Amino acid sequence: MRSSKSITVIIVVILTIALVSVIMSQNFSEKVNNLITIVTAVFGFLAIIYQLRMDHKIKKAEFIYSLNETFTSDDEITYIYMKLKRSRDMDETFDDEDGRRMGNYIMFFMILNNLIKQDLVDFKMIDAIFSNKFFLFCNNKYVQKYQLEYTEINFDIIELFQNWYNYRQKKKSAELYPGESFKNYKNFFIWKKNGQIVFNKEQANITYGAGS
Repeated sequence: MRSSKSITVIIVVILTIALVSVIMSQNFSEKVNNLITIVTAVFGFLAIIYQLRMDHKIKKAEFIYSLNETFTSDDEITYIYMKLKRSRDMDETFDDEDGRRMGNYIMFFMILNNLIKQDLVDFKMIDAIFSNKFFLFCNNKYVQKYQLEYTEINFDIIELFQNWYNYRQKKKSAELYPGESFKNYKNFFIWKKNGQIVFNKEQANITYGAGS
């Protein structure tokens, strides 16, 4: 609906400019008239390109908003997220049942990782909204114990952590919750000289479990 209205506005503007140009052209030479025609065409083209870009940005923003709604409306995700938030200020423990209840949290970010790999979203779009939710989760010793050490099952999350950490490091963003950073977990990652990390497939313990 918004796109159709926007295109209608563009058409009206272009027709208005064209009409004014026709009226004005009666008082100018052919050379000037041709110049007016070219300028009108270029303006119309640029206006269409601009509006299409704006519509694309709006759709992306709406998509990110819907992703956040999905995150906040899931009871299992909310349960784990609230425990993680409490753990910032107190010693919040997680038991085996909590470990199993992390499944929806894991699945959400698995899906997000695949959206990134398909170029449907990028880190620039999601970092402001989801980085705290993601690194609060990954940089927690209980999450690492119950979920992230199961590399075969949860490789998408490990891959997402690696790429997201590297993105933020490149942007010189502060590391979130570094006290229990997943990058330090059981030799899972190799630290490069430029500060980037790479998943250490040879040294990481490839394990299986019912984590997710």
